[in-house]
Amino acid sequence: MRIYGMKKLFSILLFLALAATAVFAYGFNVSASYFAVAEGEAEEEPNGEAESGDETAPALEDIFAGVDLTSPNLAYEFFVAFVIAHADRTSGEEGEGFAAESLAGALAGMGYAPAGTGDSPYQPFKFTDPSSGMVKNSQNVLFTKNGTSDSGEKVIIGAHYDNLSSMKGSDGKVIGGEGAIDNATGVGSLLAAAYLLRDTEFKFDIVFALFGAELPGLHGSAYYLDKLGKAGRGKVLLMIDFNMIGGGDFLYLYTDETETAHGNLIKNAADAVGADLKLPPKNKNVMNILITESKIPYTHIGLMSDSANFIAADIKIAHFFGYNWEIKNVYDGRESANLPNVVYTSRDTLQNFEEYYKINGVKHMNDAVAATVAALKAEGFESAVKTDNAYDYSTLVNPTYIVIISACILAAVIIVLVLIGFYLKKHDGPEPTPPASAKNGGFYGNPFANFGGNNNAIEDPFGFNGAPPLEDPEEPFGEFD
Repeated sequence: MRIYGMKKLFSILLFLALAATAVFAYGFNVSASYFAVAEGEAEEEPNGEAESGDETAPALEDIFAGVDLTSPNLAYEFFVAFVIAHADRTSGEEGEGFAAESLAGALAGMGYAPAGTGDSPYQPFKFTDPSSGMVKNSQNVLFTKNGTSDSGEKVIIGAHYDNLSSMKGSDGKVIGGEGAIDNATGVGSLLAAAYLLRDTEFKFDIVFALFGAELPGLHGSAYYLDKLGKAGRGKVLLMIDFNMIGGGDFLYLYTDETETAHGNLIKNAADAVGADLKLPPKNKNVMNILITESKIPYTHIGLMSDSANFIAADIKIAHFFGYNWEIKNVYDGRESANLPNVVYTSRDTLQNFEEYYKINGVKHMNDAVAATVAALKAEGFESAVKTDNAYDYSTLVNPTYIVIISACILAAVIIVLVLIGFYLKKHDGPEPTPPASAKNGGFYGNPFANFGGNNNAIEDPFGFNGAPPLEDPEEPFGEFD
């Protein structure tokens, strides 16, 4: 088979290669501050400020009163009670404040010390709601389990407790839902872990952190890290993040873009107690690019939670979440191979969880809690988190590296195109010679010409003679009445 248009094809490929390289180089400098750790709370000028209402929160003693603390599904017990009591925990609204009070009551009842502002368990902050432009009030809920050492080193076990129930989406419609999977399942798992760890002594402190206003932009964890300060951040051994655990086909553990010692330790601890835990697929979790100006120049499902702020602050993380990264022909995965995605939608309700996700969801919560407790108690835990070398994301946003990488990509593309060009030239045949009949009567010649060479055989019945057959090309068949 002959290959035609080699030069044109080669030019198009070269143009596309240059364009792709330019986009690559430019992309890493486009700004989007999704993962930036807040330095103070400087915001754009708001359109207004929303204050908390005066309604009375549900009685604290009624919320978790029915929880069976001896249940093998303790995380599920806490989860159900929390969703029923606080179906609407919209970020920055009074329902979020009521939920914070219930969570503070639960952790105080377990004997933990409040670690918020002053002697309070709350760490209040303000953030700008991206859907309305209003400045709203939120709060983190913080408690500490003191360690036996006075080193100040700590492990943070965190989960966000807000949802999108009454927030409006980009289409102006209220999102709805109850935030059951995202992230009441994470809250239930945190409370279960806190209950199971209450009588165990550790050298390091454990901070139980329930973050507010995560969904509008990771605001609670950003504020917490800002107030922790550089010295305080240096004392954090590990941040464990429970996020949308009750959804998805599988329970994943994400710790970094490369293999980590603490990730292996947690996985081994999970295996030892029979917890089913998957690690992200190799060479797949780094490919979905979202351009930012922060230290992390892209995102994927493993980075879409409060733990991303801790990574940006050079703190090691262990992010538990439910998902399915293994569906064929689906590039970045889905929550489930057979069920619709529910996170960020009105489908994220307790009823849907009970009907579609309960078997997997309860197991995921149990496994995440079991893996966490086993890992914290495991021999070598501290050495694993202290000796781990985290992935250096700064190389991906350093202008010098970007130029070098772009130049290498361009050079490789040019070499490939040159080789293709040589191959095409070698196998390309001579330019085809048009038939003599094509010189008269247009590209295909006169279709009524004498193929045998007899000039008297057939005349041109329509008088084409190579000219346009109709005077008006826009009305080839004349006007229709």
